[in-house]
Amino acid sequence: MWLHPLRSHRIAASPPPPRQSRAAPLPPHALQTHGRVKTRQRCIECGQGGKCINLTGIEIIEHLAEQGLSARRWSAAHIYVWCVNGASAEGAIEIQWGFMGTAWFMVKDAATYAAVTPRRAHAATIPVLDDPDKLDAILRTLARTCGLSDVHRKKLVDRGYAGHEIGPGERFLFASLAEDTGERPRRGRIALALLARETAIDRVETLLGVYGFERDHRRADSIIEFLPNRTSAGILEFSVDAAGRVFGYEYAPDDPGVEANGKPGAKRISPHRFTKSGRYHLAIPIVDDGTHLYHTEGTHKANLICDALHAPAVGTFGMGNASAIINAAKDLDPNKERVHVLTLDSNQWTLTPEQIAEHKKLHKTIPTTEGVAARDLAAGGWRVALARWDVATGANGPDDAQRATMTTGAPSHPGHRARTSRMTGSVAPSTSTRPISSAFGRKCPKRCARTPKTHCRPRGRTAA
Repeated sequence: MWLHPLRSHRIAASPPPPRQSRAAPLPPHALQTHGRVKTRQRCIECGQGGKCINLTGIEIIEHLAEQGLSARRWSAAHIYVWCVNGASAEGAIEIQWGFMGTAWFMVKDAATYAAVTPRRAHAATIPVLDDPDKLDAILRTLARTCGLSDVHRKKLVDRGYAGHEIGPGERFLFASLAEDTGERPRRGRIALALLARETAIDRVETLLGVYGFERDHRRADSIIEFLPNRTSAGILEFSVDAAGRVFGYEYAPDDPGVEANGKPGAKRISPHRFTKSGRYHLAIPIVDDGTHLYHTEGTHKANLICDALHAPAVGTFGMGNASAIINAAKDLDPNKERVHVLTLDSNQWTLTPEQIAEHKKLHKTIPTTEGVAARDLAAGGWRVALARWDVATGANGPDDAQRATMTTGAPSHPGHRARTSRMTGSVAPSTSTRPISSAFGRKCPKRCARTPKTHCRPRGRTAA
């Protein structure tokens, strides 16, 4: 059994997500983009555009009917609103929702926009378990209960893992979720096994506070089910915090399926109430020289980078989660002793032509995740480097480019010489501040692409 080297480390773990007092539904995944309030429109609650989602009951019911799913909790006479500014709204229910962060769910009358008490939305629910040690023990027992199948083990080995380092109780924690046969209760035996085996579960409410364990809200005495809405077999990818405790997981189905709009289904799904904004998975090497800290996206990339470069690697949950990078820097390097290497996918290096055209319509420039993270890290006093590799080989992410020659440094300002260095297992830091602005896709107003001028140099510095 592999023991985590930071079990007794002085680094503090990330704080648990806030409690939720009442249950609230999320919009169907395929309708989230459709229902998002466009920039030129306004949310019926806060009057602003952006993240808010407004969907009529008719749209939801028609979509669920196409999927063959029940629509009993939705009404054609209502409008359903998920608003990021609805804290003071009448009948609003606070929810923690991935990259939306904190949002408020409410139901409006479709004709008058008056607040309506949602059917079953105020039903009592168990808060998320906020004891990190108890949550760690339960999730590790869950992994041992499920085990890791030979099929999934081979799939992970093909991705680059060592076979003896993956599985329940090993260095990299993975488990297999068997296919749901349709029998009720769905995967109820998992809950029963945990109740019998894990001493940390002192009562039923404790298990219901763990992500993925639910019971039918219509009956208080119904059987506890595990991931009842997921039928495909898949891999449970567990996440570890800075203290070596398991605090959550994601579910990667073997068969993602196809959405209603014809696009492939999600490759990775988070369990209900598992918040991702500002949180991260940490992969720790067996030997750490304390000089570098890598930041990337996803559990797999962090694990593989950690093994390949023999340095700690932070894996954020999803693209655009720049706040998790800053939180990791504060937690893991408070004395600013390491070089922070941003090892994000190549589509986060610069803006695409489509993004630039869209930003021109909005009369503003929205930075990439790499740009935001580099700016905030540099502003906080941390040393920053940007990992680069040859995208002509078809490698989009760092896991694709692991065995290829990589360079670090930064995309240079037009007309300036890039400061880069070759790397094979280590990284040289970039000391220039020029990459931070270039990562935002900005252009010099004087058009100095061929002949650098004084006006485009950072203040207080000389040109390279």
